[in-house]
Order: sequence, then structure tokens, then C-alpha cells
Amino acid sequence: IFRLRAVTAQGSANDALMAKLADARTSFRDNLGNDLNIAGSLGAVFDLIREVNASFSSVTKADAGSILDFFRTDVNGILDCLTFKEESAAPEIEALLRERAVARKAKDFKRSDEIRDKLKAMGIEIFDTPNGATWKKVKQP
Repeated sequence: IFRLRAVTAQGSANDALMAKLADARTSFRDNLGNDLNIAGSLGAVFDLIREVNASFSSVTKADAGSILDFFRTDVNGILDCLTFKEESAAPEIEALLRERAVARKAKDFKRSDEIRDKLKAMGIEIFDTPNGATWKKVKQP
């Protein structure tokens, strides 16, 4: 879920991945309707996760939104086993994240690393991915 929320790649939905999502949704619901077959339902969820992970480099924001919707409405709506707490950053942190993105785009890696270190001291860990940087709050020692 963390990785899907961080996808920033634009583009249209991946038809093959959306077909897998439709299959997973159908299988998830059918298994629950078959004498509450939780194992089969979770199998459908994990098959989808495997497919998403295998093609993650081509996942677009549209794909991620559809997949997250499945987890929110279908999986969590029935099993209530996931947390969808939205992370938000203070304006100062958001400004530093934007400044770091500009520095990286300008290939000013020294400044980018300085900002990364400053954010780390503030309890924010940065992860650079092919689809852009993501972050999460970490416990400070």
C-alpha cells in the first residue's frame, strides 16, 4: 500500500493489470460467497499483489488508484484488516521535499543530500524510486 500511494507516473491505465485487478475482485468476492472461503479470498489478493510487484515499474497513478480502491472498498471494507492513515507533512517539510526535488532535477546532488540529511534529522526518511521520491516518518532516537 505504501508503494502504491507513492506512485506518481502519469499515463493511462495498464489494460493487462486492470484485467488482473478485475479477476482478483471477482475471485475475492466469489470465494467469500462460497461458504466464506477466506483462504481463497486472500489467495486472490496475494495473486494480485504478486502481479503488481512483478510489473511495478510500469504502474501508473491511474493503476495505483484503482488497486488502492480495491483494497479500501473490497478487502478492508469486509475484512477491516488494513490501515489507510494518510501521512501529511508540515509546510516546512513539504517545502524541503519540493526543494530537494528541484535540486535533483538540476543534478545538484550535493544540495539534495544536504536536504536529505536535514529531513532525516527531522524524522523524515526519503526513498528514491524510478517513479520519484517517496517519504515516511521514522522514529527518532
